[in-house]
Amino acid sequence: TCALPIYGTMTVTSATYVKVGKLVTVKANVSFDATADGSGVNIAALPFTSTGTAKANGGFVTSSTVSSAVRIQAVGTGSLFLLTTDNTNVTYTTMASTTLEFVMIYEAA
Repeated sequence: TCALPIYGTMTVTSATYVKVGKLVTVKANVSFDATADGSGVNIAALPFTSTGTAKANGGFVTSSTVSSAVRIQAVGTGSLFLLTTDNTNVTYTTMASTTLEFVMIYEAA
């Protein structure tokens, strides 16, 4: 199990990870409250820092009540961003009162 501290207004319902060599797989389920916040959804403190954005595009949404939330991207600082199909950030306002489940596979630094 991993604890994923978060920004914005969401609760981590469950989160687990497996690391084999440098490859890390994270699976999490989060729920968002009704608070409006126009900033992009950002989940911080991955269990291991990624090697960078170019090698960390292996995230996908497995379930969401918001159809525009389709992709997860990691950044070298150990954070995940929720993106739309056109690579724009999904905001907390868009995710208000919804749930999100995702899987992220990335290379650890």
